[in-house]
Amino acid sequence: MPIKYHLDTIPVWEAFEEGSECPLCWLEAKAEKQYIEFYLGGSVMEPDNRIDVNKKGFCRRHYALLYQNAGNKLPVALMAQTRSRQIMDELAGMAPTNTAAKRSFLGRGSVDSVEAVITYIEGALDSCVVCDKLDNSMKRYEYTILHLWQHDESFKGTLMQSKGFCLRHFKDVLIMARDIMPGKAADEFIQAIWPVQISNMQRVQADLDWFIDKYDYRNQDKPWGTSNDALPRILLKLTGRF
Repeated sequence: MPIKYHLDTIPVWEAFEEGSECPLCWLEAKAEKQYIEFYLGGSVMEPDNRIDVNKKGFCRRHYALLYQNAGNKLPVALMAQTRSRQIMDELAGMAPTNTAAKRSFLGRGSVDSVEAVITYIEGALDSCVVCDKLDNSMKRYEYTILHLWQHDESFKGTLMQSKGFCLRHFKDVLIMARDIMPGKAADEFIQAIWPVQISNMQRVQADLDWFIDKYDYRNQDKPWGTSNDALPRILLKLTGRF
């Protein structure tokens, strides 16, 4: 049985009313800002939150956002301190022993230890409490979009008139549709949303083409039309927000 997520209809409606090139990117940016503010606030000192932060830490992007948005750097320093201590303790416990080092001349020995350390560091770098929360939020929003599509005719019209999604979130919506919708309903949704996505990518592509053509001296006196911001919009379509 597929997982059911809590519905979150109000933010989803707000995102589509905003008219973004990708409503899910808009929701993601809003949620990320809230999570950064949460971890810079006093609630991060609560035991359960500290345990979670010590265990998972933050990815490079979210450490950077925490540092950039912290007026007082102390909360970031405290979280980095305990996370760093935990990682150092783990790495110290994984150090190859002299016996293992001697064995490495005949067998794998410390090579195996190095492989374990590499695996541990890769996991530590990928681990992030904000990323985990964002992932859960985005799945809830994707689920809500599909629920509204099936049960709210006015939302169906809004989605069909929308600007589609970035490629990353278009893929995620297709995966969610495949995983949680009955086969016939999923087919109907995918067949409906596909031309919405393609036509909107073509729209932004046309703006980008004219943006480039404007650099031809023969077009210098012609109006820009809607192409002024075509480059950031096509980049958002291709990669999502950045």
